[in-house]
This record gives sequence, C-alpha cells and structure tokens, in this order.
Amino acid sequence: MEAEILIVAAFDHESDQAVQVAWKVAEKLRKDYGIWVMVRIDQVWIHDPIKINELKIPQVYVNGKLFFAGRAPREGDLINAVMTMLWRNELEKMTAPAATLVNQPVFMDAVPVTSME
Repeated sequence: MEAEILIVAAFDHESDQAVQVAWKVAEKLRKDYGIWVMVRIDQVWIHDPIKINELKIPQVYVNGKLFFAGRAPREGDLINAVMTMLWRNELEKMTAPAATLVNQPVFMDAVPVTSME
C-alpha cells in the first residue's frame, strides 16, 4: 500500500515541525506496517507571520484531502489520518454491487449499482 502526504509550508517553526512529524510517520509506517509514504513539500515564500496565519499554513494533505491547517499535526494524529485514507480506499475497492442485471424475468427491472454509499 502507498500513501502521500503533502505539506504546504512556509518559513516558520510550525511548518518545520510539520515536516519533521511527516518524516517520522513515514518511517514508522514503512517499518511497522510496510506502507510506503511519499512526503512532498510545497514551500510558500511568505515571510510575514500575519499572512502565514491568514492562509493557515502549514497545511497537511493526506492522499489529496486536507487534514490539518494552521498547525503541525501530532504523530498519532497523522498516522490515524493516513490509515483512515488507506482504509477508505481499500473499502471502496472491495464494495460489491448492490444488484446485478441478469436476463431472467425476476431481475429484469434491476438497475446495476457500482458502489454503495
């Protein structure tokens, strides 16, 4: 399994901490569970602390979904976010259709459904 953590960071302590936590989580998930986590960093060139606060930087995305904004996550919280997104992706792959279209009189009015939500 694979996951991606994207950090939108500025030049401040909170962003540095978010990057360090992401690296620790990536290492831990690879060693403990065999999950490969790619950590990407998009650096924003803002030096004004008020602007950084307004934009809620750092922002931490897991597989494209925003989980943390304006603060660095704790290790346990980021691990939970990664595992939640992986579990959700695996669950979507495993869902069975609710009905099937078969050329038998009993199922003539059935409509195929691709996923249950």
